[in-house]
Amino acid sequence: MSYVPEEGGGDPYLVSVVLAEKGDDLAEAAGETDILSTLLGVEVRPEEAKTFPAGRNGGLLRCARITVAFEPVTRCGWTSSHAAALIQPVTPVGHRPTPAAAAEGARAFLDAFEVYDTGDHHRVTSR
Repeated sequence: MSYVPEEGGGDPYLVSVVLAEKGDDLAEAAGETDILSTLLGVEVRPEEAKTFPAGRNGGLLRCARITVAFEPVTRCGWTSSHAAALIQPVTPVGHRPTPAAAAEGARAFLDAFEVYDTGDHHRVTSR
């Protein structure tokens, strides 16, 4: 899905959300593995990633500047008991937000949606 901040408030984001199966706990499943490494499928060194406040949905928000195909990019990963998300700023060539700036946009997205339990499974809706 894509997320564009309201009122032209910054870069758009490409967001991939994974919902937990009933009875699964994604935060527990991630355990000691860095959520960014899990979501990206590549190792993100601990010194590359920073933890930021996740906002009203709680959970863990980590952002890092990494290199993909010889280009520096900023990515954020978020996880809670019921969902995980890879949140990627979509920026013009040459413009790379800092992890802190990307975290601010990621938190805006996280605050704009809600994960809830229907009894059979989890669903996502915008607030």
